[in-house]
Amino acid sequence: METPATSESASPSEAATGAEEQAPVILRGTSVAGGFALGEARRSDQALGTSATRRVPQDQVPAELARLQRALESAGAELEELRAGLPADVPDDHARVLDTHSKLLGDAVFLADVEKLVVEEQLDLESAIARAVADFDRIFQLVENPRIRERAVDLRDVGLRVLRAVERERADGEGAAPLALSGVILVAKELTLVDLLGSGGERPAGIVTSAGSLAGHAALLARSMGVPTLVGVEGLLEAVESGDTVLLDATEGIVHV
Repeated sequence: METPATSESASPSEAATGAEEQAPVILRGTSVAGGFALGEARRSDQALGTSATRRVPQDQVPAELARLQRALESAGAELEELRAGLPADVPDDHARVLDTHSKLLGDAVFLADVEKLVVEEQLDLESAIARAVADFDRIFQLVENPRIRERAVDLRDVGLRVLRAVERERADGEGAAPLALSGVILVAKELTLVDLLGSGGERPAGIVTSAGSLAGHAALLARSMGVPTLVGVEGLLEAVESGDTVLLDATEGIVHV
């Protein structure tokens, strides 16, 4: 049975000892994969619908479509690398989700949606992919059929991976260093394979989400790989900011902030 989420803070006298001292917070959720992890929180922004929509001139549309092809190739190579680098004790039926995602990179619906937004609405590639991913997210929330919901989640994850590849290419062009996941506790709304398996095979020390369930491909892999993971943590996104120190006890279902 799921443990209800609670929040506990220091007493007024403790909080008054220093204006700059943050009162400790304890949150509770449901364990997907047990274990302990201590690290710096990093919020994974998945609120794609809130980002600004950017448009490009008509003569730049071919360049945006070329960027899409490069991002698909980069995401495909990344998935192959991740598949080859999974621990040997991960069951093959769990690992095959990465094969599924590789195939979905060529999904006609996903590609047609993105290309149409670029060509007809002249959205830049990031905006087009973000809108397509948000559409899959809405399908997941509205449809009751479990098979369709699972496919929508997979397509959303694939879209996020392609979007990260696009962002990575832009960051490389600007000389930005990639963000390391080692020792990081990822804080997000949903549990996704993109967060669980970062580029280069690096994975976070732990994952905490405000939504999600024990089912799903990401949850299966989190258990197989032993990444401490907690889902359904009420009040998480209100209580945790990037840079906070987080102690995750995923066995007992507790997050200390």
